[in-house]
Amino acid sequence: MTPIATIVIAPPLTMILAVVMLTGDQPPAMCHDVATANGCEEITLGMIGEHVAIFLALWLTLWALPWWRSLRKWRTAIAVLSALILLAVPVRMSGDDNPSDDQQPTTTINNPN
Repeated sequence: MTPIATIVIAPPLTMILAVVMLTGDQPPAMCHDVATANGCEEITLGMIGEHVAIFLALWLTLWALPWWRSLRKWRTAIAVLSALILLAVPVRMSGDDNPSDDQQPTTTINNPN
């Protein structure tokens, strides 16, 4: 039941989390750097594709592990990890892209003398 529960529960939870976190008329925070080049769709689909590929690889690993009772903890851990990978998509999309004051780059002037 672990692989079936993972594929049935994780995607709807991700969609619900995305609706809650990404409502509004503003583009996702990760698109601010590429807004002038109109590259939001490419960066968003690339990031989503990475997470979905990792999720599917871990989900297929659940099917590859034997159903032995001694592996139940490992299967549960892989299922939780795969769900967290998928749930990280809306979190990364809505993350704050403004660095704090101490992380802003400093400019230096090179004096040729």
